[in-house]
Amino acid sequence: MSKPLRATVNCDMGEGFSLYTIGDDEGFMKTIHLANIACGFHASDFSVMNKTVGLAKTNNVLVGAAVLSVARLPDLEGDEEELEDGWDNIVLS
Repeated sequence: MSKPLRATVNCDMGEGFSLYTIGDDEGFMKTIHLANIACGFHASDFSVMNKTVGLAKTNNVLVGAAVLSVARLPDLEGDEEELEDGWDNIVLS
């Protein structure tokens, strides 16, 4: 007899500023296992981050931080390609 398939459901959320929100974070919290919460002011502010962490705690969802990291590299060629963008996801709980 084969084992049932298992999956961890992960969702980027917590995007918005003040009263403006993107997505149904409260609804999704009931169906996911891990929430990658937008941090670093690229898509969120403190009030939205705090509310989203509270929703995750209430729904027993693990919390990760979705952080946009921008490393400034020298523009030796002068072609304005000195920015190297990337996403770092860090599991916090």
